[in-house]
Amino acid sequence: MLINDLHEAIRLLNNQGQSRYFAPEKIDKAINDSVRSLIEDLMDEYQRTQRLSDYLLPLEIVRLLPLQGDFAGVPADYAHATGYSVLDNSNNVYKLDFVNSGAWNTRVNSRVVPPEKDYPIMRLNENRFQIAPSGEYSKMELSFIKQPVEGVWGYDVDADGETFVFSQSKSTDLDMPASAFIEILKRAVSYLGVPLREEVLVQFNMSK
Repeated sequence: MLINDLHEAIRLLNNQGQSRYFAPEKIDKAINDSVRSLIEDLMDEYQRTQRLSDYLLPLEIVRLLPLQGDFAGVPADYAHATGYSVLDNSNNVYKLDFVNSGAWNTRVNSRVVPPEKDYPIMRLNENRFQIAPSGEYSKMELSFIKQPVEGVWGYDVDADGETFVFSQSKSTDLDMPASAFIEILKRAVSYLGVPLREEVLVQFNMSK
């Protein structure tokens, strides 16, 4: 499990350095914060390049959302959009143009480029997607990066009452690919203040 591999690597690096004690829950937090930070950076890169990192592919979802009037609810696990379109009752597909709320009224009332059935627009409005023009569509197709699973390193306590023993059945693994191991590790040890020597990083790279 990726969550266990990261815990083992962090403990190994910590033992080679300052050897400070970190509770499993604190390591979990550093790992989960690292995953969120990595996703934010990768989405910033996506906005610049329109190329989705391989690290994010396991988190990408395509979902059909029913429209209620001109609105579709934002999925509970939604984090970042990567594509959006609408479908009419004949399942014809129309790509949406995202418009910031500040420019919404100007665009809706524009005499030059008003929203038309073949050129619809969308905004995110109070946790709902709003579509224009009105009354033309039945569904919205949303491609998005979902919120990552919170990793949990589950454990049992050994007979001595002091040693934590990994328990897979009590653990929740990350849904990031194994190839993201090094990127997550570098961020997690930085959050914890654990030094990461280059030669050790190379060894981890070779083993993953």
